[in-house]
Amino acid sequence: MKQINYLWLVLALCMLGSCSTAKKNQAKKNMVKLSALQGEVSLKKGQKAYYEASVHGSVGYTVSVLVQNDAVLKFVESNYTYKNPEKSHMSGGDEGIKTYVFEAAKPGQAVLKIIEKFRGDVRNTHRIKIDVKDK
Repeated sequence: MKQINYLWLVLALCMLGSCSTAKKNQAKKNMVKLSALQGEVSLKKGQKAYYEASVHGSVGYTVSVLVQNDAVLKFVESNYTYKNPEKSHMSGGDEGIKTYVFEAAKPGQAVLKIIEKFRGDVRNTHRIKIDVKDK
């Protein structure tokens, strides 16, 4: 009987995890996906956008994202999704995707600066010019 209860508990936790992921993916559908190679993007006031980067902190791969003119492009939140959640507590198991979410706050121009580092050394720097227009 304990095995059956344990099985139901595991199934319920898996469903909760997939619902959480599904909610995040649904939210992304209503946002503009930013790419480091885009160069320029236009957004409408109130519209949200996100940038995703692969990171693996224990190996040394990290990313920093800076908003130049945060009155125009407001940072909303960031979240992290492990590549293998079941291995996240293990050595080297911290590989995943870091997602940064932004909102076009008011008309104007901003620059999103993306800095990719490996073991503290800057490997790449990208800039995305964001042009926010009134609705």
